[in-house]
Amino acid sequence: MITKKRFEEIICSEESLTDRIDSVWDELCTLSEDVAVMKDYDQHNPYHCYDLRIHTTVTVDQVRKEGLTDEEYRLIKIAAFFHDIGKPSTMTEVRDEEGNVLKRSFGGHPQVSRALSDPILRKLGYTREMELLRFYIGCHDMFMHFMKPEKVPPESRLAINAANVARQVRRWTARHKPTAIGWHDFYVLTWLCEADGMAHAEYVVTAKGTDSRAEIVDRVRMIRGILKTLMENDHSIESIRHEMNFRELGGYPVADSKVIQGIFFRSGALGDLTKEELEIVHQQGIRTIIDLRSEYEREMNPDPVLEDAQYYPISAFVDENGQELNFSPEAIRKATGIDVSRPGESSMGAFLKYMYQSLVFGSKAYHEMFDAMLEERVPMLIHCTAGKDRTGVGSMLILMALGADERVLRKDYMITNTYRWDAVQRFLDARKDEIGDNEELRNAMIAYEGVREEAVDIVLQTILSRYESIEAYLEGEFGLDDLALQQLQEMYLA
Repeated sequence: MITKKRFEEIICSEESLTDRIDSVWDELCTLSEDVAVMKDYDQHNPYHCYDLRIHTTVTVDQVRKEGLTDEEYRLIKIAAFFHDIGKPSTMTEVRDEEGNVLKRSFGGHPQVSRALSDPILRKLGYTREMELLRFYIGCHDMFMHFMKPEKVPPESRLAINAANVARQVRRWTARHKPTAIGWHDFYVLTWLCEADGMAHAEYVVTAKGTDSRAEIVDRVRMIRGILKTLMENDHSIESIRHEMNFRELGGYPVADSKVIQGIFFRSGALGDLTKEELEIVHQQGIRTIIDLRSEYEREMNPDPVLEDAQYYPISAFVDENGQELNFSPEAIRKATGIDVSRPGESSMGAFLKYMYQSLVFGSKAYHEMFDAMLEERVPMLIHCTAGKDRTGVGSMLILMALGADERVLRKDYMITNTYRWDAVQRFLDARKDEIGDNEELRNAMIAYEGVREEAVDIVLQTILSRYESIEAYLEGEFGLDDLALQQLQEMYLA
């Protein structure tokens, strides 16, 4: 199988992939048999004028860089290569009396493409990017059936207008919580939709009427314009810079219920919010703020005052003597003997294990958090400096108490890497000479500004090493017996 680096050299090159495809095809086929079958695969569909392989390469070639960041451009090009890989697996066809193929259809192929590409991308080494890549691949035709308003009845939900586009976005988001996908990601998705449209037939004639490549592209650009306006007018918490890691647990699935929205918020340091962002936070009506940072961190970056909110500064990270720990390399070395001044796999792994094991037992901060929940001192905001480790554990505990399954815990925790990727990337770029091609070192350094999934395993394993179940842990550490858990679930699930 080709390497990730070589794959991106082929796909993300400024040279036409269509012109080069014969020379690189054997390399690309090492990715999967599902890639190999695209060659000479006749789509037999009026919207398509190329076989599946060339349709794919033209889509990759037609991704425009204008309007995208380098990272967005790279991910859309990668998604373009995989966007139709599921077509052969979903093909149904109509034949005439003599058995000749009249038309092929590929219902559900975006979702199958997402499923087939997932193991390939993971084997190549994609991790943090997976949520966005899966979204782009699985939703690349989300807006393809929308029509210009003059082509459909005014009440049609397929008419291109702000209400219908917003409804489509909100419906998808509600179905897929927890998710880091937001307005901007739908906006970026339209670059893939446009490139896909450019790979369609120039003119289309079907039983329903006529269409064209130019019309398809024009519709996508109309939708992009609407998404841009919706994004600019958005004053929800989604509009807060993602690297602040400000989000809520509302809408997360718990059995047949969902966490009530507007109750539980999580964030990085509030002192890093802009005036406009702080106003958005203020509008959430927060009554309780639990600051999980050490006194040293609070002095370095004090929280702004939120009117009507009670403030509880209680460090979540303490040593075995109950003394607060901050995240300076010297403090960590003194308390743990672990040298994190030069990040590496061994030091980062050791520190992660020490920190997460320390967070889950004897925590006054999380005890106060559950007291606030039981006493209905909500909406509640918990935060630390980056909103990822101490806040991540706090969020896990809330979700555990409400009965969420492990999948929800993991997904909420890992969203940090999507939200904070700009901060992660700046950290990596500043150390690129040191990292070089050392993927192990690179992954270790990601944990300084992002998170690693193994931390969830450490939390769960540490809890179950002392208690027979999560329920026993919640009762033993926080006094949440069956009656209290039932009460919390009745209060905060709907």
